[in-house]
Amino acid sequence: MITEPDVFSLIYKLSQIDVYKKEIEDIKDLLLPFSNLVEVTIYQQPANHLLVSRGKIVKTKPLIDKEISYCPPEFCNKFGRLNMPQLPIFYGSIGVQTYEPILSEIDARVGDFVAIGTWTHRASIKLTTIGYRNAVFSELSSSRKALPYDKIANINPGKIKLIELIKDEMGKIFSKRISESESEKYKLGIGIIETWFNFKVLDIDALLYPSVVNTADYDNIGIRKEYVDEYLMLLSVNYVEVTGISPYKYKLLNRTSSISSNGNILWDN
Repeated sequence: MITEPDVFSLIYKLSQIDVYKKEIEDIKDLLLPFSNLVEVTIYQQPANHLLVSRGKIVKTKPLIDKEISYCPPEFCNKFGRLNMPQLPIFYGSIGVQTYEPILSEIDARVGDFVAIGTWTHRASIKLTTIGYRNAVFSELSSSRKALPYDKIANINPGKIKLIELIKDEMGKIFSKRISESESEKYKLGIGIIETWFNFKVLDIDALLYPSVVNTADYDNIGIRKEYVDEYLMLLSVNYVEVTGISPYKYKLLNRTSSISSNGNILWDN
């Protein structure tokens, strides 16, 4: 039987892993004995329910949707929050009302030219969540409370306490701030995803999680490449020049909602 000290022992072992020497399989080996404490809720959203936005720093206006989609596998050479090298994930934000969080996600600087795309999905999408815990939101200094995605079944109180603990701690590990030069540290979060939220095993298309860059005040989504290729549909693109930061300011240079059936971006003017 798993006990509270067992969970704290796991947290300590994970904190001591040398990610530059260990592989994701080593992390999964530590996590697997705790699998019975992880409950995964899958949400199915109907077609066209979500609007997903993402920005990409570019040198010129993109001419085809693939230029602003996920990183091509041959150029995806580092670990990301959800992806391993050569295995790209489409990263985006949902529910954003301004470009501030989108520009923050890509660390845009004054003088950068950015293409900001908005997509929807032409088929239903199955997703799950990680990190929607008050402990995570507090650690990221969020201005909002955690959204109620992490529902726990009505089981005995002792097990609920363990589930709450492991959801809090695994959410905090996944939501660590990691610099681009330390991408190997993403192995810990990927180990958690591969063990408990594996897209293929659970037959899910995407993972929803609070934005780490934006202190959990906005929501990010990672969508598997195969779903993107088949069902994601670009609706519009805005081409901007960043003119200020903190807060972000930008100049709109061009915009379009004319996208051909084969993904060509047809710019206005």
